[in-house]
Amino acid sequence: MGSSRIAHQSSDIRVHDALGQDAKDVTSFVCHIGISSGNVEVKNQQIVLAKMVEMCPPLIVPLVGEKPDPEFDRIDVVGNIELTASESKQIAIFIEETAKELESIPKRQQYTVHPHFRDRTDPKSARRYSCAGYVQQAYEYADIDLIDMATIPDVGLEKILPAYPDNRAELEQPRARAFVGLKGNGPWPVLLPGYIFHAMNRPPQDCRTTPYKPQVGDECFPRREAEQPVPAES
Repeated sequence: MGSSRIAHQSSDIRVHDALGQDAKDVTSFVCHIGISSGNVEVKNQQIVLAKMVEMCPPLIVPLVGEKPDPEFDRIDVVGNIELTASESKQIAIFIEETAKELESIPKRQQYTVHPHFRDRTDPKSARRYSCAGYVQQAYEYADIDLIDMATIPDVGLEKILPAYPDNRAELEQPRARAFVGLKGNGPWPVLLPGYIFHAMNRPPQDCRTTPYKPQVGDECFPRREAEQPVPAES
């Protein structure tokens, strides 16, 4: 199925699809991503609400039968690579394991921006994720490596802030940025949610065999090409 905007979605949302939400002030910029917690019928292809497993922080795993909240659970983008039963089971195991691991961890200690994933530093510590990092690691647990991390383009703070509208003032402070891995003034190779949807917007076999190399502009889905310079007047 690949990736598509809800307005162009031709099939229903399935459990463990990637679900994205747009920033309010940047057209097509995917500011948040999670994993569908169930099957959702797509009716009018305009407004679709769905519950998802998401690293906010904290990690949120919806209860079975929990209804979506219109204020928080509107979906704008869907990514699907036709998971096998075995792959879907592995993602479910990952979700269960991380939910147990993080249930008693303070939310600030669950989260990172860069790198997208931080492993345990000792037996008493917990793993940390960004929202995109959580989805990337869930699929990697199922042996699907979506993104070529070595090729992630560097982005400046102005490209990152639209993903954190509620934390903008905090992230403009160097000490607060450093806590989530954004040390110095940047730029940084940050895994942005939009990259995941571009990675999934390929044939399923390519998703399984060739990690996607993100390009500048992939923070938006579809990609927003770089603006062409205006010719100087002669």
